[in-house]
Amino acid sequence: MDAIERRLRERGLPVTPMYRRAQERRDARQRATAARRNAARAWAAADRAQRAGDNDLFEELVERAEAYEASAEAQGIAAGDEPGAPRAEPDQVVRAAARFDDGRFAGRYEGAVTTGMTEKVDAGDAGQGQPTNEGSTWMLDLMDMSTRQGESGFAMLAVDVHSRFLMGALLRDKTLPSVLAGFEEILQIGGADKADKRGNELGAPTTIDTDYEKAWTRSPEWEEMMQQRGIQHRFKTSKYAVNNLAMIDEKTSA
Repeated sequence: MDAIERRLRERGLPVTPMYRRAQERRDARQRATAARRNAARAWAAADRAQRAGDNDLFEELVERAEAYEASAEAQGIAAGDEPGAPRAEPDQVVRAAARFDDGRFAGRYEGAVTTGMTEKVDAGDAGQGQPTNEGSTWMLDLMDMSTRQGESGFAMLAVDVHSRFLMGALLRDKTLPSVLAGFEEILQIGGADKADKRGNELGAPTTIDTDYEKAWTRSPEWEEMMQQRGIQHRFKTSKYAVNNLAMIDEKTSA
């Protein structure tokens, strides 16, 4: 696991090419911001050296400041910024995402419902990836039908976080074959008309969020299916993160 993948996972984000590029741009912006700060400090120190009459130190600090400015411009270009484009300094930012004390984004770890845009390949567009929210994240859960006035059996429910579209399949029981068959049926409902539909294609989820149901936490076969389809499986961060699965919990408790 490289540094970029580790930071994405810490933020609860999918490790996809689009998110990797976004993280690379984010890192470049942070380096550019640090370089601008260092340049400002160097210019201030050069001004003090000039007033003190220390020409050697003045020239050294000017050279250092210009090097920092060149580095900031290069990092800004790497981040996708136009050369010379102004950016807000941290003390000018009026709104920021919640973070832990160590600086990491809280995100799902504080119970937030998270999704994002992922690149989906449409069979009709010559294999070109199109960023989309739809199908990026599904929430999945199993429901005991005996609690819904049913005599027996279970249901698997899935909701698309972006569209709120609800899908479901009836299961005979909670055994692995039933769960796998139910998920395959939901994929068909979602538009995954091919048996080998993968998470980077329209009609299949890129990421699924679930609780710690034994059907998928203790099943190598389920994990193998996720790997084959390229689907990232995220689990509820803790029992106290009540909003992690808020959308599917609302459907199962209605």
